Amino acid sequence: MTKLNKKFNSKHISVGFIGAGNMGLPMIKSIIKTGFNVKVFDVDTKITKALDKIKIIAINNLRAIANNNFNASQHKKCSKCIL
Repeated sequence: MTKLNKKFNSKHISVGFIGAGNMGLPMIKSIIKTGFNVKVFDVDTKITKALDKIKIIAINNLRAIANNNFNASQHKKCSKCIL
């Protein structure tokens, strides 16, 4: 089994997601329910504030999402991904 397969199967992969609107939010919730850690970027501040309220981590740096490079300083609010 490859290193990536092991990470995938053990859910130790952070998923970067762009867009949490009408289509994105249900997909994000589904990914979280399967056990993955999800970080989300959206240009609409109303959406990112709503994400914080339901404990989904919003990242305010699109480049960090694209590079899968997350750290606490880039989180709008550090909270656990639990739904």
